Amino acid sequence: MFSKFRQMSTRFQRDERGAVAIIFGLALLPMMGLTGAAVDYNRASLARTAANVAADSAALATVKATGTFEQRKLVGQKVLEANMPLGNGYESYAVNIEQILKDGVETGVKVKITGEINTSMLSIVGMPVIKFTSEAEATNGQNELIDVVFVLDTTDSMQGNRLATLKSATTALIQDFEARRGNVDQIRAAIVPFAQYVNIGMSNRNQPWLDVPADYRPIRAIRTAAARSMV
Repeated sequence: MFSKFRQMSTRFQRDERGAVAIIFGLALLPMMGLTGAAVDYNRASLARTAANVAADSAALATVKATGTFEQRKLVGQKVLEANMPLGNGYESYAVNIEQILKDGVETGVKVKITGEINTSMLSIVGMPVIKFTSEAEATNGQNELIDVVFVLDTTDSMQGNRLATLKSATTALIQDFEARRGNVDQIRAAIVPFAQYVNIGMSNRNQPWLDVPADYRPIRAIRTAAARSMV
């Protein structure tokens, strides 16, 4: 009887039938886990990308807006929410918009978003959420000067309501510059009425940014031509 048991044990050890199924079954679980982890991390990556875009947009919107910081902060918050609506893998997130100060003066704003997404497969191994963070900064250029020249069309085609609208739009734009700077000494504006030609001076005639035909002659050449015609 002992010899029969020994023979059966030997055959069992040598028998490879069904081994592939057993190996596949054992490898299936970690393969599924890795696939699920890749899906969860991809969702986290998409959420982080969306947060980066939303933070950048909110920072720029807050800097460009006018009014008090609290008013501009609300503008940035609305822009952020429009670029990062809830339900895209993240059910909630926290936003912090704060001023960047230098010597008590605002030089920019900083936006920080913190959130998390719920996992599916990773929750099985004890990781129910994946956290993400995004930060963005935007400077307001408060210390920079603004030099702007308005070339306004005053030809006959602009008479009436068109000219009034042009004046109103130009005034509004200058006032917007003043509101963004908070200091009118940092703004220098010039207005050039344009009818047909703008006299920029003979010293600028050959500048590379100017393209005009050779439609003049020196005064001496004109006088010589006039004298010859009289002969």
